[in-house]
Amino acid sequence: MRLATVGTTLLRLCFPPRCVGCGTRLPAHARFEMVCERCFALIPRHRWLTCPVCRARIPVILEARPQGSPRSRLSPGSPLVETKVDMSTSDSLAFHRGLSVVGCPSASLGMVSSSNHRLPRCHPEARFVLAAASDFRNQTVRELIHALKYRPAHRVALPLATLLAEYIAGLAATLPPGILPLIPVPLHPRRERERGWNQAAVLARTLAGFCPGRFEVRDDVLRRIRYTEPQVSFRDRVWRAANISGSFACASETLPLGPIAVLIDDVSTTGATLGEAARVLRHAGVRTVIGLVVASA
Repeated sequence: MRLATVGTTLLRLCFPPRCVGCGTRLPAHARFEMVCERCFALIPRHRWLTCPVCRARIPVILEARPQGSPRSRLSPGSPLVETKVDMSTSDSLAFHRGLSVVGCPSASLGMVSSSNHRLPRCHPEARFVLAAASDFRNQTVRELIHALKYRPAHRVALPLATLLAEYIAGLAATLPPGILPLIPVPLHPRRERERGWNQAAVLARTLAGFCPGRFEVRDDVLRRIRYTEPQVSFRDRVWRAANISGSFACASETLPLGPIAVLIDDVSTTGATLGEAARVLRHAGVRTVIGLVVASA
């Protein structure tokens, strides 16, 4: 047994880890290192995509329907529509259209096409579609994301990647078949040296391991070309967008990505970071960018 393993075992015996949600001691062979099963089960799960501007829910395709069969209608008062949509359009996300968006009364559900990509109908200026597995207001989620970002606890990626894998399973009929590029939002090399790792890349690799044949981790696509202040330093949406503007570039102009790319990060607050990264990917020819995060704030 390696000395590091022995040291870790002794440390866990002397100082048993506690759940970040409720503070209870975790058993020696717990599934996750930092959260108990009860608190993990109580984490809110999302089952929808979101407009990154107004946070209106975009109903996902839960079931493919035979061509020509009727579509379901919006149930009165229902926050989420379980639509059955024709899956014959294969190269982009397909959504039911013509229904009222929850939280965005003047808009319509679904996606609208442009010459370059698909985007939410309610805010067609959006550069990506937000896919958030959970809610950052949940204390357990906040503590786990904080641990992944600021402490050398790579095993904390396991519960977060499990949340993402469950969320992806719920979107299975919405996403096109085949392997999708999974692109971690990069850190500037200076910040990655300071921190020692990129939490988005850790999440991407762990999630890809949970979903074999679904994602290909592409950390060779984007690079951070400008060192900026941490986004957490800014509360205002406008200041966050200005801080991150011009921070990303494609590593090469000839990288084949296909029509859909999945950006992955730990959390989305105003969507400024994902939006700037998505802008670069769209300029490189990607038609639809999905911003996949553990939680949205």
